Amino acid sequence: MRAAPEAVESVGGMLLEQGMPVEEVRSVLDAGDPAVVRRHLELHRERLAERLEERLRTVDRMEDLLLERTDRRRVHARAG
Repeated sequence: MRAAPEAVESVGGMLLEQGMPVEEVRSVLDAGDPAVVRRHLELHRERLAERLEERLRTVDRMEDLLLERTDRRRVHARAG
C-alpha cells in the first residue's frame, strides 16, 4: 500500500522543517526503494543527534559563563 500524496507532502514539509536539505527530501519522497528511504532517514537522524549535542554543549557553556559571573558577584559582595 502506497501513502496518500497528502501524507507524503506532509512528511516532506516536516523533513524540511527539521533541516533536511531539499535535494535529500526530494530523493526520499521520490525513492521507490525502501532501503534508500531508510538510509536517508538514518543520515538525517545522525545529523539531528549531532545538532542536539552541539546545542547541549552550547547550553553547558552558557551555564558556565552565567555561574562564573554569579560567583564573581558573590566574591565582590563579600569583599565590599
